[in-house]
Amino acid sequence: MLSFRPCKVFPDSVCIALLALCGAGLLPRCRAMAQTGNTVVASAAPTADAAANEAALKDALSALQPTLAEVSSAVSNVELRRWKAPGEVKDTTASDIQSIQKDLNGTLPGLVTSAQGASGAVAPAFAVFRNIDALYDVMLRVTETATLAGSQQEAGRLEAARADLQTRRRQLGDALMNTAAAQDTNVIQLRSSLAAFRSAAAAPTTPGTPRKIVVNDGPDTAKAKPAHKRKPASTAPAQPASPQ
Repeated sequence: MLSFRPCKVFPDSVCIALLALCGAGLLPRCRAMAQTGNTVVASAAPTADAAANEAALKDALSALQPTLAEVSSAVSNVELRRWKAPGEVKDTTASDIQSIQKDLNGTLPGLVTSAQGASGAVAPAFAVFRNIDALYDVMLRVTETATLAGSQQEAGRLEAARADLQTRRRQLGDALMNTAAAQDTNVIQLRSSLAAFRSAAAAPTTPGTPRKIVVNDGPDTAKAKPAHKRKPASTAPAQPASPQ
C-alpha cells in the first residue's frame, strides 16, 4: 500500500492539494515535489506569533467575566427614585439599565461561551466585540446621567465599571485585529505555496541525456584460436655429379 510520507509533516490543506495532483496521475512528480518542497510549505505553517495572538484573544475573552459582573453589580444598585431628575430622564435611564441587564443575563454569556469554544476563530470573537461595543455605549450614557442626577456613590461605582469595560473592549479589539492579521498572512502564504506546487506540477519535465547501458554477461567463452605459423620449406642437399 502506498504511504504518502509528506502528509505526516505537511499541513493538511497542502497535503490535500498534493494528493489531488497525484490523483491526476502525477505521483512521480508529486514525490519529487515533496522531497524538495519543505522550504515552500514551511512558509504556510502557523508561526509562533500566530499562536501568541490566539492566546491573547483567549485571555481577552476570559478577562471579560469579572468586568461584566462588575457592570451588573453597578447598574443593579442604582436607585432611580432618589435621583434629582425629570421623569423622562429616569424613564430613559431605567430602560437603559433594563437593556444592560437583559444583555448581561441573556445574549452576551452565550456569545462569550461560543467564542471561547472556537479557539482562534475570529468571527465568534467579533460577535462578542460588537455586543460589548454596543453595551459600552449604553453604559456610558447611564454613567454620565448618574454623574449629573444620581448620588456620588452610585456615580463612582458606575464610572469604575465603565472604565473597566472600556479597557476590556480595547483589549479584545486589539487581540481581534492581531489575530485577523496573522490569519490573513497565513492564508496568503498558503495560497502562494499551493500555487508553487501547481506550477511545479504543470511544468513539463526536461528529458535527460540518454545514457548508454552496458550489460556484462560474464567472461567470453569463445577463445581466439592461435595463428598457425608456416614452417619454412626444407632444401634438399645437392647430389654430387656422377663421373662420365
